[in-house]
Amino acid sequence: MVALAAFDLPADWALAVLYGSLLLGLTAPSAPGPIGLYELVAVAVLVSFGPPLGASAAFAVAFHTLSFAPPLVVVALALLLRPPRRSDSWG
Repeated sequence: MVALAAFDLPADWALAVLYGSLLLGLTAPSAPGPIGLYELVAVAVLVSFGPPLGASAAFAVAFHTLSFAPPLVVVALALLLRPPRRSDSWG
């Protein structure tokens, strides 16, 4: 709800419909990280509630980035901070 309010989008029924639509919409096969399909579903649902296309698209991109980026950052840090492997560990 906070993310919708940050973009001046309706936060009543839009949140429930958006979440349900994203869950159903992302079951279709798509590119890795459902880039494109996620935004399409989010924008289509939000625009049907009346907000302008630009605000809906900005929300979709920002929300997808904020929900997808933290796990990538954690994995990147884990890979960078792991101890180096010894090349002669097999023999």
